[in-house]
Amino acid sequence: MNATLPIEQWALDIQRGLAAVSGPLKRVFVVGEVDSTQDEARRMQAGPGQVIVAWRQLHGRGRLGRAWEDRGEDGAAMTMVVQRERPERLAIASAVGVCLGIERLCGEQAKVRIKWPNDILANDRKVAGILVEQVDDRALSGVAVKGRQMIGPE
Repeated sequence: MNATLPIEQWALDIQRGLAAVSGPLKRVFVVGEVDSTQDEARRMQAGPGQVIVAWRQLHGRGRLGRAWEDRGEDGAAMTMVVQRERPERLAIASAVGVCLGIERLCGEQAKVRIKWPNDILANDRKVAGILVEQVDDRALSGVAVKGRQMIGPE
């Protein structure tokens, strides 16, 4: 995805990216601002294969009821809805995907690693968090990534 695109173009850009790969995600909904993408997925009754992306979360949350700080700069949050699966499996799959995305975007300057169970670090700074929640027969895998300026070298 080209981060310089206006938010209105994100859905199309993300949809193109999903179409280029074979996987469970098929339809993207992009919103400017939500309380949380997890709550938005519930409100929409999103089904497996749907992705909700937000430029800004007002009340994002992490594990153990912790709040996710969102400054509304150039980060993004999303929830991917998939078939119910073991939360640990979804967390690690999401973490690996986020790490690969950050490495692809930032190159070798970002020393990216997973801090189990749900943090992504780049150059020893937390740049993303993952929250997996189960709802009936679905799993909501939420990912929030801080802006690119947080990822650069110290």
